[in-house]
Amino acid sequence: MKNPLIIVAGLTALAGAAWFGATAYANNLARQQIDQELLDARDLADIQYDDVQVDLLTRSVSLKHVSIAPANGGEPVLIEELILDEFDQSSDIPSFLSAKILGAQVNAASLGELGDRIRELGYPETLSLNSDISYRYDDLGRELDINNLSLSADDAGTLNARLKLGNIQLGTDEMAFFRLIFGYPNLLVHGAELTFTDRSLVERIMQQRGKAEGLTGDQATNKTLAALDVEIANTKDPLGKEILSQFRRFIASPDTFSVTVQPEQPLKIRDIPRSADPVDIARMLNLQVKG
Repeated sequence: MKNPLIIVAGLTALAGAAWFGATAYANNLARQQIDQELLDARDLADIQYDDVQVDLLTRSVSLKHVSIAPANGGEPVLIEELILDEFDQSSDIPSFLSAKILGAQVNAASLGELGDRIRELGYPETLSLNSDISYRYDDLGRELDINNLSLSADDAGTLNARLKLGNIQLGTDEMAFFRLIFGYPNLLVHGAELTFTDRSLVERIMQQRGKAEGLTGDQATNKTLAALDVEIANTKDPLGKEILSQFRRFIASPDTFSVTVQPEQPLKIRDIPRSADPVDIARMLNLQVKG
């Protein structure tokens, strides 16, 4: 009988060869499908990429060194890697999607006034951004559940959002945009959460504010905290006082700041009074803040 170790080694080598062969086939098939999709979208954007890889275990697709430019010309956005973990190909509006964008290079000059503000805060001209999105859409129930929507800049911080909306109808036909705009007041808010994790943004804002007032960054921070202390002392409503106190805590020690909205019953946008006291609106939304 042959040595069992030799048999195991042979099977391992065979499995490895089969794996690489299958992966190469999957990569080639994925490239053909992607190239066709990009060809169909050429009127909207010129999209190029260097390589595509398919993970047979997770079925995720990764595009390397992606360039996206407007079809009518303009500076392209360069992306180190685009990862598609999950994607519904059975409908025009995907009922589910999970994707990541890693290393998107965005020029501040292309962002208009926001870009001017970014430069004033001392951030580089070219920003490196990462993004992550995961959602599920129920066309019959008209519900959109965004499990995660994040945007992070290496030197600034990370913004994460979760949101569940009802009575929303998405589509690709000519009237889809107008349905969304005119149907906006009837959207149902089930819940939402917004979290910001700071790396240097608050410090830079305080430094800029201090510079404008002839103060150091620390002095500007202390001045802001003192103003918040006065506001907190003058606020009688317990909820308003708590919101201000949590914001003060974040300014004093920037780390993570979160806002959660969880109304007792789904709330239509039109039922949120615009002229009401902000604290009353916060109470209606069952708003909670943590700094």
